[in-house]
Amino acid sequence: FKEEKGVPAPWSYTDTLAFQFEVRDTLPAYDINLSVQHLPDFAFANLYVMIETGFPDGKTVSGPVSLSLSDNFGQWLGKCNNELCAVTLALSEKKYFDKPGTYRIAVTQHSRRPALEGIKSVALIVQKSR
Repeated sequence: FKEEKGVPAPWSYTDTLAFQFEVRDTLPAYDINLSVQHLPDFAFANLYVMIETGFPDGKTVSGPVSLSLSDNFGQWLGKCNNELCAVTLALSEKKYFDKPGTYRIAVTQHSRRPALEGIKSVALIVQKSR
């Protein structure tokens, strides 16, 4: 599964990016990644998001996640040019899904600013682990 969503400018606390995907095969492990596109002049080294996961049985869990966009020296991770930077970051590696069905992952910005500028898109990627 891969789906990309554009982020409203500015990205406020109330703007939720919701993704739904089906899991049919529960035997293999899966990697769950977020791909983030941001402007090269984005003001922060990390992007703080709240991740809410909905399961086929209706249960949900949520928690904050810090996504590192740059290294310890301030260099952007991933690929960057004059217009856009793109980085893919692991949310969960070798995750097993207990039940087949529809899963939902919702992403909201969780920074100290109620309106965050410079994030262009977020993509959810779910693939079988190698």
